[in-house]
Amino acid sequence: MKVLRKKDWKAGDLILLTSGEYSGLCVSSLMRVTRDFSMTDAQEEVNRLTVNAGRIGHMKPYSKFHFQTWLEETGRAEEVAYTEINNDCDLYVS
Repeated sequence: MKVLRKKDWKAGDLILLTSGEYSGLCVSSLMRVTRDFSMTDAQEEVNRLTVNAGRIGHMKPYSKFHFQTWLEETGRAEEVAYTEINNDCDLYVS
């Protein structure tokens, strides 16, 4: 899988929100960007909103959960329906 570390997002770009690592990797959501934004501005705004609202449990001020909420509530991205196929388990060759 090719992972890009983007600083600027353009309308039409896809964002795959994940958590965990290696065998604990989980896909949370696939989102399509609807309005251009920079990651720097997003981080600053999400951090500001999170600090003002208070932290939720163990979450860092800037977390995937807050970022996804920010994307949806500001209309910068929308969730895209997708079908997951696990290459290890779902595809059998006979």
